[in-house]
Amino acid sequence: MIYLDHCASTRVYDEVIDLVSENLRSCYVNPSSLYQLAADAQSEIEAARDFLSQDLHCASQNLVFTSGATESVNSAYFQVMHKHYRNPAQIAYCTGAHAVSLALAKRAEAEGFQLLPYALKRDASPDLESLESQLKSSSQVLLIDAILVNNETGAVLDLDALVALRDRYAPRALIHVDCVQAWGKLDLYLDRSGIDFASFAGHKIHAPKGVGLLYVKNPQRFKAFIVGGGQQHNRRSGTENHPLVLALAKAVEIRQRAGTIEAQNAEIASLRHYFLAGLRDIPHRVHAAKLQIPQILNIAFPGLRAETLLHCLEREGILVSSSSACHASDRQGSHVLRAMGLSDEEASASIRLSFSRENSCEELDSALAAFKRSLEFLKYIAD
Repeated sequence: MIYLDHCASTRVYDEVIDLVSENLRSCYVNPSSLYQLAADAQSEIEAARDFLSQDLHCASQNLVFTSGATESVNSAYFQVMHKHYRNPAQIAYCTGAHAVSLALAKRAEAEGFQLLPYALKRDASPDLESLESQLKSSSQVLLIDAILVNNETGAVLDLDALVALRDRYAPRALIHVDCVQAWGKLDLYLDRSGIDFASFAGHKIHAPKGVGLLYVKNPQRFKAFIVGGGQQHNRRSGTENHPLVLALAKAVEIRQRAGTIEAQNAEIASLRHYFLAGLRDIPHRVHAAKLQIPQILNIAFPGLRAETLLHCLEREGILVSSSSACHASDRQGSHVLRAMGLSDEEASASIRLSFSRENSCEELDSALAAFKRSLEFLKYIAD
């Protein structure tokens, strides 16, 4: 099997698996209990929080451990939805955002919020001119939702420009940014970013599924989305998941040991260029922004349905995506590509490859051969 779908989920590092396994065997206590073994577990959780805050350049009290990005995004939306249920209020969101943001925007609309959608430009970058126009004509914007690295195209948001728009036109609006695909691929300085919330998922960075983070700029004003026992300073109740918290920190530590983000991106960019060079004789179109990460390659093969090509490749042992895993069953193709202005036919002809340092040129040679065989077969049966 050749795995080229790292944006959907990553292989958990062996060191991380060993750490989790040992912790489950030897430290199964509740970290909130009063005896020393529990206190030691709580100390390890706080040490992990401190370490992760250094990686993200924020204070440790700004980080809340969650079950993953979906909970984190829900928690951010909750900050405005619970306060302004019956008051006139607006939420600005990107129509090319992740499925969870789209679902939460719909829920907010059903509960009385007015939505201010902004789409993507043809090159997949967020249309901040459209957002500016929305903010100029509005006065009740309480939340601006954005995605830092688009999970299907790799396009990178100009975060400074977004924050400047908020500060100019909607200074009381909170900003939530989906940083799921950005973690480990961009240097993040949350403490000086100007944003209020940021969401992260462990399974995108070689940690297990079921653990994530929420960055909260002002923790004293944060309203808990999950209440109960008051864990994490009343910011997220529920028994702390000691092994997965340690796993999250270990995954980041392993990434840091491998070198700078810049050096790792350069290595992955060479894989991307290598793959594209291998496709030079095959008609295709790349959906790429001027500013984007090298890990994601969104590519269309005109005249073909991506879903059909995906299954042909799967039979060859090559795993790719036709869209985000959360919208994989959408027969109209990627909602992200449609938000860029592509037709349903164009969107349904596109697949997403996502590379990792775990891939190699030898793997890509095999993948390219499989692509060519699959495309020739599909052309043959179409004729």
